Amino acid sequence: MDDRARELKRRLRRMWHLYEVVASLEEQRDQIMAMATRATTVMTATRVSGTRNRSRVEDGAVRMLELAERLDASRAELVNEAETLQDALDRMEDMEERRLLELRYMVNPHKTWRQINRAMHISERTSFYIHDRAVMHLADLLKC
Repeated sequence: MDDRARELKRRLRRMWHLYEVVASLEEQRDQIMAMATRATTVMTATRVSGTRNRSRVEDGAVRMLELAERLDASRAELVNEAETLQDALDRMEDMEERRLLELRYMVNPHKTWRQINRAMHISERTSFYIHDRAVMHLADLLKC
């Protein structure tokens, strides 16, 4: 495998990781929102606790804002990378290669090799062969 294919695999792994990061951040956001919904204290301009320490509601609000910023940044990076890869996938000539890469990297949640093999009616060995070939062709299209 040449350097371009290795770079593309790194990008594909990064995109996969971004899907996981976004899902994790969304889960954290949902948990914080659930806690905020259960909170009975109303945030005001004055400190709820009456001390210098921030209240749990204030801490939750700060966490929520930080989480929202991280989620927005991760989503933007994911969307940018996904658009770039999808444009290249759309230019691929071999539909079998394209479908395998889309199932493996472009859908969320990602498909396992077993799921891909069943969906495409191919063996595990064949899927790895198609994957390696597809990565080389996609790397050429992306000029990695």
